[in-house]
Amino acid sequence: VLTFTEIVGGANSFMAMLMIGVGFELRLEKRYLSQIGASLLWRYALSAVLAAVFYFLTPFSLEVRQVLAIVVFAPVSTVAVPYSDKIGGDIGLAGAINSATIVVSLTIITALLLAMGL
Repeated sequence: VLTFTEIVGGANSFMAMLMIGVGFELRLEKRYLSQIGASLLWRYALSAVLAAVFYFLTPFSLEVRQVLAIVVFAPVSTVAVPYSDKIGGDIGLAGAINSATIVVSLTIITALLLAMGL
């Protein structure tokens, strides 16, 4: 069992990077810029509030509070684009927001890790 799970676990990192590379398409069209900006502003403002609540107001150990504060800045799920398509939404806008959150979230998470000394 361990041998098999090691092989599958080793492929996990590769598959995650492959899926990010395949799904990443940062195409910012002028008609989407205001909607993308508003969406990102609301998303990261709420994430900052939640991160502060998790870090300063929860009774968990420091490590758990740090993880919770970082997790709220995770990028939008790749499932958002096909879901938007299924409900008749604008998949171009969903894809642009998805790709933009990858860049912004990785930047913020890296800054938080450096600030926390992790």
